[in-house]
Amino acid sequence: MLSQETDFSGVLRRALGRAGIVLGYRHVCRARVNPAGGRDRTAARCGHVEEAPDRALRRCPVHGDKLWPVAQVRPIRFHDLRHTTASLLLQAGASIVAVSTILGHADVRITLDRYGHLAPDFMRAEMDKLRLMPPQATAPVDAREVNALRLIAGGDGALVGREGEAPAAAAAPTGAPEMKTPGVTGRWVHRRLERETGFEPATLSLGS
Repeated sequence: MLSQETDFSGVLRRALGRAGIVLGYRHVCRARVNPAGGRDRTAARCGHVEEAPDRALRRCPVHGDKLWPVAQVRPIRFHDLRHTTASLLLQAGASIVAVSTILGHADVRITLDRYGHLAPDFMRAEMDKLRLMPPQATAPVDAREVNALRLIAGGDGALVGREGEAPAAAAAPTGAPEMKTPGVTGRWVHRRLERETGFEPATLSLGS
């Protein structure tokens, strides 16, 4: 357990600095030199400061000592970490009810409205999952499809057709009602469209 005197803001700033979540760095000279130019631990520090976007090694132009890089962290509060936690959990696929319970919210709407800050790249990836129409491709007719069409026609007559085209006619069994070619062709087209697009054409299904 940490004591009540623990500087939590300082802990957070140091963690942000180590993680590189910064706006830049202040390179400070910490050399202690007396007015005579000698090293003196009781003397005030040099105080030379240089602003830089990185923490690469730099030296004091007066004393030649290494400058101490001090991270200038982004202005982030402890409470902001709750928002980050909720967003990362939602983007990882966690249940909204579970996220709301973890954060201690009384209503899941609070979690959705105030804490669900989803990243733009995540939203684009989710939007890319929408597919209104799959790519169209004409597949060759195999033996299983021909057998299925024979059953639809109600007979054992051979259904002959080139790849990707509907058969021209079908032989009906003895005593069975005559099935016209358009009826067979319509059922053929119905199955073809349903297989290639994933949608069932209602007009063709009613007509057949």
